[in-house]
Amino acid sequence: MIKKIFTVLVAIFFVVIQATAQAPSKISGTVTNNKNIGLKAVSISLLNAKDSSLEKTAVTDAAGKYEMMGIKNGDFLLLCSAIGYEKKYSKNYSFNNGETIIADAVSLNEALKNLQGVTVVSKKPMIEVKADKTVFNVEQSINAQGSDALELLRKSPGVQVDNNENISMKGKTGVRVYVDGKMMQLDNKDLAAYLKSIN
Repeated sequence: MIKKIFTVLVAIFFVVIQATAQAPSKISGTVTNNKNIGLKAVSISLLNAKDSSLEKTAVTDAAGKYEMMGIKNGDFLLLCSAIGYEKKYSKNYSFNNGETIIADAVSLNEALKNLQGVTVVSKKPMIEVKADKTVFNVEQSINAQGSDALELLRKSPGVQVDNNENISMKGKTGVRVYVDGKMMQLDNKDLAAYLKSIN
């Protein structure tokens, strides 16, 4: 009897260790302005510390909070950017399996405005969160060159691409993918192949 209980306990302990080892790391934090008010729709880019390549993206909510999950092991830093504000980089963060990191709060300063010799240039943000869709403007991505569309989609906020290359969004079903405003009416396999063909 004691031997059976010991065997069961060892099995449970092994399962717990295995589950912990496979758990994805995540990071969360807050972005505010210089008045300590949370900033909405700030683009958060998780960059590899080694070469600044893009790993994941997120967008702050109405309270200025963000969260990224499923981060692989390694050293990364955050880039916070928003229209009308100066960009800001964080310190480096090291991730291990299953680790949860709360990043230091970031305060963004408004971009200085010089009215002499002004040239107005309109640029779309990298990520636009709208009521019915999330738009990833590829031309604004710091890591667009050399990546295919599926790889960039994998790094988009809230988007999940599983091992079979099925695309879904956190908390939503029936996801539709549009390219240049045109809906892709393809099954999952053909859609993944098409996206991988777009550089």
